[in-house]
Amino acid sequence: QEIGDTSNYIKDHLVILTGLKADTIYQYQVKSSNSAGSTVVSKIKTFKTKPAAVISDVLVSDITLDSAVVSWKTNVITTSAVDYGISAEYNLSARGVAGDLVTAHEIKLNNLRSGVVYNFKVKGNDDNDNLIISDNYSFQTYALPLIRDFKIEDIKDTSAVVKWTSNIDIDSLVIYNN
Repeated sequence: QEIGDTSNYIKDHLVILTGLKADTIYQYQVKSSNSAGSTVVSKIKTFKTKPAAVISDVLVSDITLDSAVVSWKTNVITTSAVDYGISAEYNLSARGVAGDLVTAHEIKLNNLRSGVVYNFKVKGNDDNDNLIISDNYSFQTYALPLIRDFKIEDIKDTSAVVKWTSNIDIDSLVIYNN
């Protein structure tokens, strides 16, 4: 395949090759002619394109009632961002430090609602501004415990039964006095 401008005669040359495959070795050779029709051809050389960016090891940790930490890795340096929300419409976003290009990413999501399932995707731009986006992932924040249906049953002269339910698994403790 040949690409270039053969209609202008100049001293400084620049040809941009597009549509190349990532992580591929290419051979190239420069060929030029002057206005008199003399042609010169360079030696054959090679170059290898950079690998395509890949996201891996997506992990959610340190989940609390209202926060979580999302971490992931990329095989090339990229910026860091997380789009998230209660649905896969991702109406919220959090970004890493502007301009930081890294391969190990970590962003803390704050001000989350307790007991809610959040959908998220991680993304970033490489040093050529190519965008990479992960699949959808999800996690659930811990739920704030709620006591429901609190009641006293089976009252006797020296005992009583205290019953209640909760929205999540919690321990059972009654504080009382006379």
